[in-house]
Amino acid sequence: MFKIKPPATDKIYESGEQAEAKGYETLSKLVSRMIRGLFVFKTRKGEIVAASSTFFILMSFLPLMLLSIGVYGWVVGDVTLAHSHVMNLVRDNVPGLAPWILTSLDKIITNHLSQVKGVSVASMAILCYAMMGFSSSLLFGMNTLSSQASRGGKFFEDMRAFLGAMAIACFMFGFTLLNTDLGFWSSQSAGAWWGSSMIFLLRYNILQTTLALSFFSIFYKSFIPGKIRNLDALLGGVSFVALFLLGKSFYWVYLHHMKAEFAATFGNFETIVMAVTWIYFIQCAFFYGASVACAPMRLREEKLEVVPEQDQAA
Repeated sequence: MFKIKPPATDKIYESGEQAEAKGYETLSKLVSRMIRGLFVFKTRKGEIVAASSTFFILMSFLPLMLLSIGVYGWVVGDVTLAHSHVMNLVRDNVPGLAPWILTSLDKIITNHLSQVKGVSVASMAILCYAMMGFSSSLLFGMNTLSSQASRGGKFFEDMRAFLGAMAIACFMFGFTLLNTDLGFWSSQSAGAWWGSSMIFLLRYNILQTTLALSFFSIFYKSFIPGKIRNLDALLGGVSFVALFLLGKSFYWVYLHHMKAEFAATFGNFETIVMAVTWIYFIQCAFFYGASVACAPMRLREEKLEVVPEQDQAA
């Protein structure tokens, strides 16, 4: 007997239904992961940890800028150029910062650079040490969200904080370098075969986003205690970067609906309050990403805790 082959259109319909089912299943898992991460963030007081980390980043903001300028200037061989690029990066990524605040920061950094003869490894190490408070607050927050106790003693924790500060400095250098004006990159890549592709990737923030995703995924993987799978760390990095871009894109809500109220309430300090609120939002987004990364680890621990109770009941 001859077998009747199904029409080709039936196979197309079947493959489309399978793709739809698979897409629905994947989307459901992603939404479930985001919700579970939110529960971890809320039940383990992630907003309080973010508030304390905001205080430390305000105290470490100037050392962070000096460290970025130092590393950048050391690599490109021009501290003045590094100073200009870092100030542009702050201006572009801290929305609505008042000009007088930027001018004050610029004067402080200029005075510091005029008193220091060049940039040395020792000076960058000292700045990294000054940033250890901020780095320690990040590590403490990730320990709290993952519900894992610190191990190795005080010396080991300090070393982790120092390595975390150095990692943040390296990321800031790379992020600053990629966020320089396109004219700088056009002059550097003139005549190179990769020049046009590089400009395209930089213009649409593809390289910057890739660097941020890679760094924060590796940061979660390396510094969250416990077993963090690569996919979980990647989802955490995606969550943080997505929230950062979303918050930056929706800044127009503040400009159109809340700027007048902030100005009437806080007067000349309105931009400072908004800048602190923005930093707090970034810290909440960072710890939410950490919650997304460590949420499956918590689920595995809960399953392991349930097994002995079932055995006892049997």
